[in-house]
Order: sequence, then C-alpha cells, then structure tokens
Amino acid sequence: MNAVIIEDEKAAVRNLVALLSEVAPDIEVVAVLDSIAESVDWFRIHEAPDLIFLDIEMEGMNGMETARQLRSIDQHGILIFVTAYPDYVFQGYEVRAFHYILKPYQDKRLLDITARALEEIQQGDNDFYLLPQGAGSCRLNLRD
Repeated sequence: MNAVIIEDEKAAVRNLVALLSEVAPDIEVVAVLDSIAESVDWFRIHEAPDLIFLDIEMEGMNGMETARQLRSIDQHGILIFVTAYPDYVFQGYEVRAFHYILKPYQDKRLLDITARALEEIQQGDNDFYLLPQGAGSCRLNLRD
C-alpha cells in the first residue's frame, strides 16, 4: 500500500508520517506535497496512490479545491482529510472523502480510520470480472 500526504506544515507531516509508521507499517509514503500545483503535477505523472491524506486549510490554497482537481485526475484513491477544521465535513461528500482526522492526531483514531481504509482497498481488489478469452480468461478490475 502506498500513500501521498498533501500538507504544508512540516511538523504536521513529520507527526503523520511517524504515526503512520507505528499504526500501519505496511503503508509507504511515496510523496509529500505542499501545494495545489505540485499535487496536480504529481498525480498527472505518477500512478495514483492507495491513500491520500490531505489538509484542508493550507496557506494560499484550499484543500477542498485541491481535492476537486485531484478527483478529476484520479477517482479511486481513498481520500482522508487531515485538518484542524471540522467545518468542511459536508463538502467532503462532493469529493468522495473517506473520512476526516482532526488535528492534533490521536493514535487510536488514526489506526481505526487507516485500518478501515485498508479494508476498503483490499475489498476493491476483489471486485473483478473474468472475461473468457480463447483457452484462458482476462481479469477486469471493476474499479478501473
């Protein structure tokens, strides 16, 4: 499993990476991004991550707008907002947010939400259709 963190506060990034390594050591953080432009560019070039941790309130940008732009590129990554502001919870439905984690992070809460997200990913990996082809078959992932 891999994850991307979109967050402009260095201390918050360090804290989230440290907690993730404790509660979900199988998750590899493949990128830490701190702007809309950098995030959009990264998502256009790289394969979509399994998990996206996204801050909503970042200096000079809005995480909700970032989420909209990222969803136009990738519909499948599980989006988890990490924020100190619960005000955007209903807007999160517009971008299919999986959950919110309020700052400061609590180990148990992060563990629970991350575990549920990983279950969702694993369940999605089992959603496929076998298409007969000649002497064999072709597996089509229903999430693609």
